[in-house]
Amino acid sequence: APALGAPTAAPSLAAPTRMALPSPFRRARGLSPEEQARLQLVVDFVSSIPLLEISSDLAWLEEMIETMGGTKEEIYEQVLEGEIVLAYQPAWLQHPTYQELRQIPQAQPFLQGLEGYIGVVNECASDTVVLLGRIAGDLSTAPPLEILSGNQWRFALTVGLGTLAWFRGTYLGQPSARDYLIQAGDVSETWDPNAPPPVELHGAEGSPFPGLILEGLSEEDANFFRDLHIQLRISYRTYEEARTLASKLASTDAMQAQITEGISQLGQLSQRH
Repeated sequence: APALGAPTAAPSLAAPTRMALPSPFRRARGLSPEEQARLQLVVDFVSSIPLLEISSDLAWLEEMIETMGGTKEEIYEQVLEGEIVLAYQPAWLQHPTYQELRQIPQAQPFLQGLEGYIGVVNECASDTVVLLGRIAGDLSTAPPLEILSGNQWRFALTVGLGTLAWFRGTYLGQPSARDYLIQAGDVSETWDPNAPPPVELHGAEGSPFPGLILEGLSEEDANFFRDLHIQLRISYRTYEEARTLASKLASTDAMQAQITEGISQLGQLSQRH
């Protein structure tokens, strides 16, 4: 029997467990040549992405429409009538390298910004078409315009340009006849030879909508549509939905800058590796 006061077990003499510190001479694992080539391929891909630039002249909207095929004037009319819904779905979204980009953790902020931009472009396209369709509806009491000549589209588009220029603060002048020009036009085969030659209604150079507005008009109709154009521009200066649209369009500039910065950061990541 153990003596009184004797320890019941021998004390442990084992040294306490210590965590091994990383060697200051150990290098982080670098990329293999195959991984490096794959990363460079991704960087080259994002640097070549053709973004749709949202310009104040709404040329991007016509670019979206023209990619849909068919006769341009017919497509314009179908868009105004709401028969065709515009959607920005660039082909590069289906590229295999775009899918590889999703596997790179450092690229996630860039992808979020890129996909957010696509969403805003689609919102702007939808809201712009609603605005132009509303303007085209205001022509119901006007003399008829030849539907497939593009006249109705250009008339609505130029009123929309004047409205958005007002809300974006790029044209604050009072709409007046000084913003327009009435010029002699080309005589078509269908023009009545006994009638006076046709005229064209143009936007003046300093206006928000320089260039052709309407063609194939009599001088009387040209004056009528010029005055109607002025009235609509004044009327839509209080249209709250147009103000919201102008803010969305302006926000795309900052989004484009963020995407460009994201591309630069991905390039720097490739150089560090």
